Amino acid sequence: MPAMHRSVVLPVLSLLLADPAPARSLQLEDYYRIESASATAISPDGRWVVFVRNSIIEAENQRHTEIWMSLSDGSAPPIRLSSPAFNASAPQWSPDGKLLAFHSTRTGPGVDGDIWFLRMDQAGGEAFQIPGVSGTPIFSPDNRWIAFTKKTAPRSKQFELPRAEKQIDERFKGRIYDWMNIRFDGRGYLPDPRDPAATPPLELYIVAREGGTPRQLTELGVDVRSAAWRPDSSALALVADSHQRDEYSYERADLWVTDLDGKIRRLTDDGFEYDSPVWTPDGQLLIFRRQESLNQIIQARENHGAAVDLYRMPAAGGQMANLTADWDLIPEAPVSRDQFIYFSADIGGDVHLFREPASGGPVEQITKGARSLGGFSFSATGDRIAYPRPTPGIPPRYFLPA
Repeated sequence: MPAMHRSVVLPVLSLLLADPAPARSLQLEDYYRIESASATAISPDGRWVVFVRNSIIEAENQRHTEIWMSLSDGSAPPIRLSSPAFNASAPQWSPDGKLLAFHSTRTGPGVDGDIWFLRMDQAGGEAFQIPGVSGTPIFSPDNRWIAFTKKTAPRSKQFELPRAEKQIDERFKGRIYDWMNIRFDGRGYLPDPRDPAATPPLELYIVAREGGTPRQLTELGVDVRSAAWRPDSSALALVADSHQRDEYSYERADLWVTDLDGKIRRLTDDGFEYDSPVWTPDGQLLIFRRQESLNQIIQARENHGAAVDLYRMPAAGGQMANLTADWDLIPEAPVSRDQFIYFSADIGGDVHLFREPASGGPVEQITKGARSLGGFSFSATGDRIAYPRPTPGIPPRYFLPA
């Protein structure tokens, strides 16, 4: 992989805070002229960079977001992909580069949800929806399936009130709140988090990429998060906290793996908090973050948490290996490319990209300088990375490492 210590700016946005001449101090009205780029998504072949252009509409006192696209070599001006009449965000490419998914606030007859798609292998064309996709899409590597999570009421009643509470419910005409977190600022009184009927969990579904009737893969009764496809598209790794309904349990989600028939296996149950699983390219190993749960910290009467580290484990379960035991920073969610694991981390007030061999070894810092980077997006082969690079006094612009 080529060295990535120099950066070349893409001419994505003109981000001037004030007229270049004559020089003047920053005025309040300049706030409404600031535009920035975020949510980078580089195409699988590395040729295009899609991003969100953020602006402020002063007359409406509203933020506005649009999806734009630029050639990764910066050889042409960027073009707008989404309608300016609606907000659009969170662009994501399909593995074959033929579809671009995004969120949009557009409304109208027949609109079902906020997930939209554009065909990127055809010139022009209107945004459309795929029947059955009702959550943020997770494309399978073989381009056959789309996975997503959505709130799902339990098929059978799983939460039974004690007899005495049932009698109170029948006779008392008011409302009783007897759980810990009964209110939230700005949201008022909350539904009972112990009851799956009152607070339906996010369950995992898959649907054919061309659309159809989605198939439910999980019935855990708690939220599924961080689902990631195995490279051969035969299974998904996911994170779920089976103790989510327990008011006195905090932050102890575990790793699970499910196949496409809904046969699910639990990989961890040791009280630690797990998140952000990814597969190695051969599909044999999982890389993930692991840390002490808040439950463990409270039980041990500790006055601070312990290290957050990246671990490696066979996808079938078994012995874990700590990949960052000798590294004293906090790794963010990992990305697996070739034989390396990439992740960002805060260092000395900045945020930079790091990598480490999936087999273990020293951690290498990829990006340098006094800046906070983020939103790293990788091409399919990992030879190109796009990211926003804010600098003091200038909002984020997009860069490609040279």
